[in-house]
Amino acid sequence: MSDELSAWLAERRPPPPPALARALERAVASPTGTAAVTAEAQLAAAAGTALRQALALGDTRPAAYQLLAADALLTCAIEHAAGQGVDSLVALLDELTPAALAELAGEQP
Repeated sequence: MSDELSAWLAERRPPPPPALARALERAVASPTGTAAVTAEAQLAAAAGTALRQALALGDTRPAAYQLLAADALLTCAIEHAAGQGVDSLVALLDELTPAALAELAGEQP
């Protein structure tokens, strides 16, 4: 699925700045530790990984960059789901509860 996601990310317009584009590409190429069954689930899992990395870095500039990557990946997950149709979008949004987002960040709900 990573090749499909890489191609999909490359088609986004306007494209992200080059450094962010590389971060997004690395995120979808890296295993997330979950068996994501849809592209949007894989993107959301990658967003969780980036968010956990940001939290681990604390109050530093690199943490802000990881937070930006997490935001972009979650936005891409929602955009991808919307492109698949209303049912996919609703299913993803139903999964992105506050408790699920806390879990993505590595916190206990």
